[in-house]
This record gives sequence, structure tokens and C-alpha cells, in this order.
Amino acid sequence: MRSYIRHDILQLKATIVPDPERETLGNVLAECSHWSKEEAEAQTLSLCAGYGAMVAAGYPADQAEAGSWDDFEKAEEIIKFWLLGTLPEWQAKAVEFMRRSENVRAVELIATHLIEHGTLGGGYMDVLVSLADGETTEAEWQEYLRFRLQTGRSSPADSG
Repeated sequence: MRSYIRHDILQLKATIVPDPERETLGNVLAECSHWSKEEAEAQTLSLCAGYGAMVAAGYPADQAEAGSWDDFEKAEEIIKFWLLGTLPEWQAKAVEFMRRSENVRAVELIATHLIEHGTLGGGYMDVLVSLADGETTEAEWQEYLRFRLQTGRSSPADSG
């Protein structure tokens, strides 16, 4: 989640609601964009970020991999097309990325809201990241929530 936002990849939503059809516990829906090697690298890192966050939080690698198979398949396609190395190299980069203090704070805040709401829209997550980074004040956060209520977007799953 955080990696998508850090790399300006349009994030549409994230959910922890199980999807029995895809055999996943949740997912992140983002706009795929890799028209250059730099964009491909950002997308690959972002696809490995969920795994990286779990490993950085102390979960065993095999447990972190269990929910990441779909992301890893997409990452491997990009890696192969752009000749970016290997999936294990990108997994290691993702762990390092997710251990950065600014990402730990953002992931904790987003995880708290995901646990409470189940699904979050991309705009809502953008503001959470800004709040975690200290770019948005608590007063601005409360104003954002009031604005959402006034515009009929009371659910965190709504975009914007």
C-alpha cells in the first residue's frame, strides 16, 4: 500500500476482505503502469511491498509468501520483461523499503484503518500516509473526514 503511494502509482483501493474466488485474504487494486524501466522498478517494488511489510514486522518468509502469490506472479512478469534481476532480489529490496521508519508508521496507520473498515479507497489512504508522515495535521485530518461526510463519501472505501 505505502509503496504504491510513495511511487505515485494510482491506488484504487485496498481490502482485507477475503475473496474466495481468488483464494486471497484481501488485495490492493492499483493502476498498472510501467512504460519505462523506472516505472517497472517502482511497480515491482510495490508488488513485493506486502510481503516486505510482513517480513519487516517479524513474520516468517513462508507465511508472508502465502498471501502474495498473485503479486509475485505479476512482479515476475515485469522482472522478466524489463530484465530487472530476480524475484528474491526484489523481495529483499521490499523488506528493506518496508523497514524504513516512515513506512512503518504509514503501514501501522493504514493497517489500523483496514482492520476497522475492511476496505479503504485510494484517496483515503493518501491522506492517511500524509498524516503518518506529519504532512497533514490532526485538525486537517478531522476536516477531511467532515468534508467526506458532507459530500456523501462517509465510507473509507469510497475514493477521494
